[in-house]
Amino acid sequence: MPAARAACVRWTLLVLVALLAGCSSSNAPPPSATTPTPATSSTPPPTAPSPTAPPHGVAFTPAGNDVAGFFAEAPQLGSVVLWGGPAEQLNADGAAPAVVATLAAQKRMQVAIQTDFVWPNATFDANASTATAAAFARRYHPAYFALAVEADRLHDADPAAFDRLAAWYPSAYAAVKNASPETKVFVTWQFEHVDGRDGGLYGGADAGPQHWDLLSKVAPLDLAAFTTYPGLVLHDAAALPSGYYADLARAPAPVAFTEVGAFADSPAPGWTSNATAQAAFVRAFFAATASADPKLVVWFEVHDQPQASPAPFRHMGLVDESGAKRPAWDAWVAATGG
Repeated sequence: MPAARAACVRWTLLVLVALLAGCSSSNAPPPSATTPTPATSSTPPPTAPSPTAPPHGVAFTPAGNDVAGFFAEAPQLGSVVLWGGPAEQLNADGAAPAVVATLAAQKRMQVAIQTDFVWPNATFDANASTATAAAFARRYHPAYFALAVEADRLHDADPAAFDRLAAWYPSAYAAVKNASPETKVFVTWQFEHVDGRDGGLYGGADAGPQHWDLLSKVAPLDLAAFTTYPGLVLHDAAALPSGYYADLARAPAPVAFTEVGAFADSPAPGWTSNATAQAAFVRAFFAATASADPKLVVWFEVHDQPQASPAPFRHMGLVDESGAKRPAWDAWVAATGG
């Protein structure tokens, strides 16, 4: 799996294809969704998550273009829906984030936005980016807003671009908070990479250099948010070693997970991955992270995404390609309280 910007690749393919059949800023609504009434700042806030479990939910990953079907299922899996994709989509009324935010509000669910404003080896307009983020926050009031995805990977790919992100972020943070004070604003980090776990499918050292120092370079953070895919580095993701998540104690803010996932099939020879092991991973993950007291947990795929790239991300769904719920569905509901 390519190290640099892998998260952006998978979001472009898994989410935007589902809604828009590409990355264009089409003004047409998704074919299976009822055309929504655009949300405004007067839209009532969604209900808060259940006090018996940390805020949790799923990323927007429907089966094909079945947006209505996804939003019928999502409330069974939590109170949060996360959309991820290119930041330019935030500007268009009929584009993916506007549709997801509107439909989430109609379901009384909170919305999380995860996007990249700064890309490796690309031009960057700080003022326009700040204006875009603030305008979206003012109109839709997302509960969570990540202004960069896996910022440590950005640092690897283009250190100068990471520096631009770090310099821009404080003003963008302030603008979003001014537009929507209740929104949690942050960037995300790739846990395995930050913690030096670069072996397995990443192809690096099992105990590589750590990158915890980077988290202090982007501030302020309302959450120290991570993506985590132990199955990329462990042959059996359910067999999490003792202390796998212990270094979360080094995080500079309350911990969150905006992407959690495990394969339901084997991504490579020697991997112990199947539907039973995927469910076991769900249980192991919540046990292993309990002491970190996460403030948000999002499972990455509701439905398998057979066109995803990289290929290992094709079968991480709680629902398989036939529409059958995997054991991980029940494990997730049991672990989160639904």
